[in-house]
Amino acid sequence: MNRKRPALWLLVLVLGVAISGLAATPRGSIRGFVYQDVDGDGACEYGVGGVDLPVNGATLIFSTDDTLLTLYSGSDGSYGLVAAGQGRWLVRAAPAASRWSVISTNPLLAEVSATGQLLHTGVNFCLRAVSSGASSFAVAVAESSTSITHSVSLLRDDAASSGETLPAEDTDPVVSEALLSFPPVSEPVPDLEMIAATPVGVEAPPVAEWLSYLNQFRTMAGMAALADNPALTLGSQAHARYMVINDKPIAHSESPSNPLFSEAGLQAAKNGNIFATTQFQADHEWAINFWISAPFHLIRILDPGLAEVGYGDYNEAVGNFHMSAVLDVASNVGAPPANQTYPIYFPGDGSVTPIVRHSLYEWPDPVDSCSGYTRPTGPPIILQLGDGTLTPSVSSYTFMAGDRRLAACVFTETSYTNPDPYA
Repeated sequence: MNRKRPALWLLVLVLGVAISGLAATPRGSIRGFVYQDVDGDGACEYGVGGVDLPVNGATLIFSTDDTLLTLYSGSDGSYGLVAAGQGRWLVRAAPAASRWSVISTNPLLAEVSATGQLLHTGVNFCLRAVSSGASSFAVAVAESSTSITHSVSLLRDDAASSGETLPAEDTDPVVSEALLSFPPVSEPVPDLEMIAATPVGVEAPPVAEWLSYLNQFRTMAGMAALADNPALTLGSQAHARYMVINDKPIAHSESPSNPLFSEAGLQAAKNGNIFATTQFQADHEWAINFWISAPFHLIRILDPGLAEVGYGDYNEAVGNFHMSAVLDVASNVGAPPANQTYPIYFPGDGSVTPIVRHSLYEWPDPVDSCSGYTRPTGPPIILQLGDGTLTPSVSSYTFMAGDRRLAACVFTETSYTNPDPYA
């Protein structure tokens, strides 16, 4: 397959300064729930069926001797630190003190060790409400490079970039937190031979829904809308099903010996953005929001030479990962239109974006090129300066909120660095 050189680009990550990120391998995970003690018995029943309720958006702080990370509980009260480096992790629940008190042991210790225990579950916290009331936030930010300035409105405050108060617990969660949720009880993976031999129609998501949602982000950059390619969508749907039923999330290949193998699915696997989550209720918005929050996935969606894509997702309660999605962005990419103008901003001047945080792991890891930073950060801001025939040279930059300069990290296609030799 012929691949053109990617367009000349510059990436701004609005990053909250923290201690350096994770490095040890192999890695583990730390997962649990945050619940409210509703019946006043001084304890919480975690999971479905009890009277106690999940707390959405509660802050969880993870720390070791050399790492500090912050995550937030999801709408079902779950949270999860994936790819946790080996070491003694202190996990502290830090909900808004004006609304909650933590009545369970806090902090909790989780020792991640290849010789001991890599996977820690049931690291739970129980809260008691102390008052009611909540507020939501909005912040306007401005980005300037040389003499170019544009403004973007964020639908929710991003504390990592703005330094403002974190959103209250009852606001809508950032959808990219979805992958960090506690995995449900694993269901047996079905007999693949039987599944493959049984004719079954796989219902694809309505094109109008996913394509319209995806194109709103192209519109923010002033770019032409993408069209659905039915053949690419068929392959994307096939690979999404392959991953869920085989319980192989984030697979960029298919095994020819697998009963669910297909050439169309293999093509989508090699050329697609991929998303997977434990949450059965996830849909195209979850997947697209993650890709928009992940700069190296986002830049492929914003390719000026991209005119057609295929999308498919699949939900089934088998294995550990109950939903997967594929967006084929590379099978039919071509040259930019002859009338394409630069620079291309994302988000564009005056646009409004709901994506205000980069919180999930992406490979290659953009944070690896930003010394002293770790997730969660602010969202990626991308400036495409040309069609790839020039070499970028950025001598200085600023990122402002009003008259206040914010911490940010900038890298280009030539200045990005990563210790991973495969990145």
